[in-house]
Amino acid sequence: MPLYVIILVALAIYAAINAFVLLRVWSMLSAAPRMRVWLVAGLTLFALLFPVGRAWLQSSVNPVSMGLMWLGAFWIAAILYLGLFGLITLFIDTAARWRAYRALDTGDLGWAKIWRSWRTPATWMMLTVTAVLMVGGHFNATSPRISELMVELPPERRISRDWRLAVVSDLHAGAIIGRERIAQIVDHINKLKPDAVLILGDSI
Repeated sequence: MPLYVIILVALAIYAAINAFVLLRVWSMLSAAPRMRVWLVAGLTLFALLFPVGRAWLQSSVNPVSMGLMWLGAFWIAAILYLGLFGLITLFIDTAARWRAYRALDTGDLGWAKIWRSWRTPATWMMLTVTAVLMVGGHFNATSPRISELMVELPPERRISRDWRLAVVSDLHAGAIIGRERIAQIVDHINKLKPDAVLILGDSI
């Protein structure tokens, strides 16, 4: 498959996910029309940061293009949580509309009426939770945990001496975890003086 087709498909998927998230935020903040205009405009700007920064990096590596790419990478992680939030609220909204339809005769909206008053607070709570998760994820990525595990082989498979292995995973080298951070991780590994280093996956 040609590279340009893969890029177009990836951009289409990225645009679709962002459109879904933005439409859900727009719908959820129907009780605050002026606020949602500014918020959706700001989120749209964030959605453009990654593709713009990525394209810019192809022609020029500078602090601005790196900054756009860095912020855009955070946004990609954020839309995973916001997309899940959108699916949950879409389900609840659909159920609430069905509840309202069933209540046409009785006028008793029940929990659907309560949900209407909670749509705006729920949106802000999810945006706040997403921001906290982003900060926590960044801290976790820049503060790797080192755990030691002793593995004993059965007698028939024992080797002549003990081996010290360093197992590394989820480096995610790229816009956020750059060369400087990778160099620090390499320094941590070297201090452990392993006989061999095993890199499992998610290196980029």
